[in-house]
Amino acid sequence: MKTKTFALLVLFISASLFSACSQDEEIVPQNNITLNTSSPVILNYEQTLQISASSPLSINYSSKNEFHAKVSSSGLITAQHVGETNINLNNGVKSKSLRVKVQPKYNIYPTPCIEWGKTKNEIIALYGTPDKITATTLTYYNYSTAAPIGIFLFDDNGRLQCSSIAVITSYLSVLTNFLLERYVVTGTGYGDYIAFFVDELTESQITTMIALRLFNVDYLIVMYADVSNMSAKNTSDDNSLIEHYNKLLDAAL
Repeated sequence: MKTKTFALLVLFISASLFSACSQDEEIVPQNNITLNTSSPVILNYEQTLQISASSPLSINYSSKNEFHAKVSSSGLITAQHVGETNINLNNGVKSKSLRVKVQPKYNIYPTPCIEWGKTKNEIIALYGTPDKITATTLTYYNYSTAAPIGIFLFDDNGRLQCSSIAVITSYLSVLTNFLLERYVVTGTGYGDYIAFFVDELTESQITTMIALRLFNVDYLIVMYADVSNMSAKNTSDDNSLIEHYNKLLDAAL
């Protein structure tokens, strides 16, 4: 009799526990984020893609680096400039990450070295023997088909401070798209300059200013200038720097 009573008691307790667990599962939602968009997402400049994700809780979206990609509050990705970043999804409990790669559509020349401070020997190790050497410049005459001339300018200590590419003028339209998908426009129409660009969104992070200049009927010049140590990084404050580089470029060309 005692054995039967004990067995019934065990069954009752087990049934009660199972019922409680079932009720808890029904009451407490599973707070996971279901991400249906495959990673990585591959886009071109200004292309968009809607993230497909669901959760019982509201999802917040954020971009690790908006220079490369932005995301709206509803999860719409807008590709910005060439490079990679992560889009983060967070519902307050769980989080997931989605890799975004912004790839270029235009590749008219290889981006020149912008590792400021490199020596002449380091540039020669990268590009080979130059066609012309002066105290302040190294010049290459077969840089690419659309951009045949590459010029690297050095300071008085022999350290790289500017890299410039001469692009054939007939490539202006393609060149403009090439630069737009890589850099942020900061100004247009200053003298013989067509446009100015920078390599970051935040002033404190900018290391390079890019100036597009009409040199003559044959060539456009794309100048990559070191502004990493300048306190103010806007075109008006950089005019003297640009003019300094222009004199060196004019001499090299």
